Amino acid sequence: MGSIRSLPDLLAAIEPSGPPVNVACAAADDENLLLSLREAMARGLVHPVLIGPRERVREMAVAAGLDIERVDFVDADGESPACEQAIALCRDGAAQAIMKGAVPTSTLLKAALRADSGMRGDRSFTHVTAFRPKGMRRLLLLADAGVQIAPGADDLEQIVRHTVRVAGLLGHRRPRVALLSAAEFVNPKMPSSVMADVLVKRFANDPCAIVGGPYALDVAVSPESARRKRVGDEVAGRADILITPGIDAGNVLYKSLTCFGGLDLASIIVGASVPLIIPSRGDSERTKLYSIALALLAARAEAASTDVR
Repeated sequence: MGSIRSLPDLLAAIEPSGPPVNVACAAADDENLLLSLREAMARGLVHPVLIGPRERVREMAVAAGLDIERVDFVDADGESPACEQAIALCRDGAAQAIMKGAVPTSTLLKAALRADSGMRGDRSFTHVTAFRPKGMRRLLLLADAGVQIAPGADDLEQIVRHTVRVAGLLGHRRPRVALLSAAEFVNPKMPSSVMADVLVKRFANDPCAIVGGPYALDVAVSPESARRKRVGDEVAGRADILITPGIDAGNVLYKSLTCFGGLDLASIIVGASVPLIIPSRGDSERTKLYSIALALLAARAEAASTDVR
């Protein structure tokens, strides 16, 4: 597969790729969730399993315009039982992804992170976002805007590795990873810069990624800023992946892309045994569709690797 350079390219890459993927939708009595599924179903991408109060979910699905003959319903009363049902479906192989409905993200993540959930494919989860900035001809990836609150060095290493895997799905063979801070030098009073220095040394000569930092955002993505500030390494000005030092910076950057930039995004949580789609109520319908597409790309890649094993 060649490099996927835009979110419409992502849709084009998955549409001819086989039968619909079963998606377990936890607490599906949510209008935003159901509307986001409508186009994905029309494109033949997903077979939803709607989990929640059966009659209420069925009525809302009809009102949202879903073809309920192509939907499965699982009765569940309450947020936690709905999450447990979604996890059980994935654990049993009946679904290949989970999508959040009318349930807090924390409730779903708490259930998925339990030791006995069968969902913990890796040590931790990472929220990964793909977007194409205006004026650029390629996608960038951002992590972590939604899971890791105050990651330490080991957590950041896992975030980098998870995001590099997603980059591989989009066609990046050895992506350039920028560890963000507020400046381009190590300052003992700025923990993010110290952490970046630790990670750069850990990833020296890594065959899967080129990791650099610390960088301010402009130096990471703008060749002109990198030139003016005389930062001339392999990553500066050409980053494919942006790693923020914590959820505060990550979430602010994520929301600025939509609030100020008007961009569509594709976001999933990786690190579990199946991808998790955690849409925000503020996300556009296109962003939700693209997020489903990215999750399906990840699910199909996982299925293919399992078949090889």
